[in-house]
Amino acid sequence: MSDARIPEDIPMAAADVRLDQASRRRERAAISLLVILVLALLGITPVANHALAHSGILLPAYATAVLMCDVVTAVLLFSLFSVHAWPPLHILAMGYLFAGLTMAPWTLSFPEIAAELGFSAPGLQSTAWFGALRRLAFPAFVLAYAIMKRSADTADHRDPSRLRLIWTCTAAAVLAAASATWLIFTNADSLPRFMVDERHVAALWQYVPMASVLLCLAAMGWLWSGKRHRLDIWVMVALATWLVEIILLAYVSGGTRFTVGWWAGRLCGLASSSVVLVALLADTAALHARLARALTAERRAREARVSSLEALSASVAHEVNQPVASMITNANAGLRWLERNPPELDETRAALQRIVHDGDRIGRIIRGIRAVFDRGENRRHAIDPNRLVEDCMAEWRRDAHRAGISVELQLDPIAPKVWANPVQFQQVVTNLISNAIQAMQIEHQGPKTLRVSTDRDAAGDLRIVVQDSGPGVPAEVGDRVFEPFYTTKQGGMGMGLMFCRAVVEAHGGRLSVSDVTPRGARFEFTIPAQDLPEADERGRS
Repeated sequence: MSDARIPEDIPMAAADVRLDQASRRRERAAISLLVILVLALLGITPVANHALAHSGILLPAYATAVLMCDVVTAVLLFSLFSVHAWPPLHILAMGYLFAGLTMAPWTLSFPEIAAELGFSAPGLQSTAWFGALRRLAFPAFVLAYAIMKRSADTADHRDPSRLRLIWTCTAAAVLAAASATWLIFTNADSLPRFMVDERHVAALWQYVPMASVLLCLAAMGWLWSGKRHRLDIWVMVALATWLVEIILLAYVSGGTRFTVGWWAGRLCGLASSSVVLVALLADTAALHARLARALTAERRAREARVSSLEALSASVAHEVNQPVASMITNANAGLRWLERNPPELDETRAALQRIVHDGDRIGRIIRGIRAVFDRGENRRHAIDPNRLVEDCMAEWRRDAHRAGISVELQLDPIAPKVWANPVQFQQVVTNLISNAIQAMQIEHQGPKTLRVSTDRDAAGDLRIVVQDSGPGVPAEVGDRVFEPFYTTKQGGMGMGLMFCRAVVEAHGGRLSVSDVTPRGARFEFTIPAQDLPEADERGRS
């Protein structure tokens, strides 16, 4: 992402981890955390000056934890900066990196730690100077971040040299920390006195926490008064925790080391170093979860689209296959009539007329299938179901006769007319009749009977039943015959009955299948009888 501003219409942008607008919920969470810190401060105050003997051994562990938190936070902030080059981020990252790097020499400057490692301490004042440097530097970097953020929020940053800037900032922070370490270690005796002895501070030290408090308050005020991002909320929490640390170290414990108040302040310092890190890690994990869910949803949507395309193509192939086969049969018959001597022109003409009829039927089928997937209502008309069933049966009567199947039509003269798409309606009846004939061609034992009936059901709706005496539908199969690509026929596509159910349900009806005793299958579907538009009725009367 080259634009430094956060694209609000791209929720999965990498920068969205940290730089979207702060929500009220996060502000409430931040305030709750601050309230807990204040209560902890009040609770520790009565015992703050109680000395904890031999607790200095914990200093290396504490310093290591703070160092790791600060450095990892800096790495994450630099990573975000590399994504979209928002300049304030690299300033904040430098602050965390510099503060973290000063922890190592600060720890080594304690006489007891230096003695444990086998070298002499650099001097009494070095520890306090490292503490002062850390206390003043971090809020100063945050204040610089807050000031730069005001202009960066409205600027467009397209600097291609982000990686170079990151390495430059990293080198600058390391060089500054190394220079400060060298300066303090080599000039410890000539530096102004911050410590009276190893446990008590001098009067000059009081200016350090005061300056640090002022810097923290200025940075917090600047952040609060401007446009706040989620990152700003947690940076302010880190500063507030930093303030609690200063109050505990400088005022509650009186600057005396290794007391309850002093160690409580150090724990607040560790918490201050961890706040932004935890927030960054939590939001990064949440972003990965959102990304995983989005990828899963996209994959499912893609699979659904592919399945829909497969279903559509298979449905077209299934419905067109029958009239195409009929056209081929009639074309071959016409060729044979022409090869006779003399040619049978009347029979040839009849075969060609059937080919034309099948071609028209293919066109109607394709238009009907398209209407199903478009869910269009504009091609529906009033349909006489008895006439439609007779037309469908006329197309299959010859095939039924050749297969030795007797056909029974039981058409109720008062069967209600329905408002439906005639092409789709005809294709449903044709599919059911075709399936029945093919089922009875598989089994050759017993009489073969195809019964098609129309009537009005108990609710007054149109009911059409297609019943055969074939092998029937096994109980374990049931409604699976309506699933896409499920078929019991050799070479079948498993799309015909799915198409039939889709059409019937699109018309507000229901298609079901049941077994017939002693043998056979019964397909029954209903279409709601509705008040037909008067214009359509007059046009067909």
